Amino acid sequence: MNYTIVSYSIYLPVAIALTIWVANKLLSNAKVFYMDIFHGQNEQAYSLNKLIQVGFYLIGLGFAFLRLEITPKWESGVNGETGHQHYISTIQEVIETLSMKVGGFVVFLGVMLFLNLILVLSQRSASNRIKALSASRPKIEEVK
Repeated sequence: MNYTIVSYSIYLPVAIALTIWVANKLLSNAKVFYMDIFHGQNEQAYSLNKLIQVGFYLIGLGFAFLRLEITPKWESGVNGETGHQHYISTIQEVIETLSMKVGGFVVFLGVMLFLNLILVLSQRSASNRIKALSASRPKIEEVK
């Protein structure tokens, strides 16, 4: 029996669910930082947060779909026989294939999450520097 289709039918829902879960965690936990970056301007913070979530979905799901293909292994023939392709044919091979596919995808999501965190923290740092500079400048009163 060829278990390749079984592997696909397990990998895709797992990859989609992981992408949605990580993106939602990013969305819910980044709100505080964006509120600080945009100095309490709710609409701008919310809009940027949603755009980053959509971008995370697109990149994550795109990568998951690119990793979907499971190519059969080529086994060479014995005693002059021609070789043949070996498809996934046991439950052990399904588990091993899925562990490579899902494991690689989880590492990718982790890297994407950390890149987003670095981006948010650098924006927050820049925002705090601007806030500190504007607070230290003397106020110029309007001339009437």
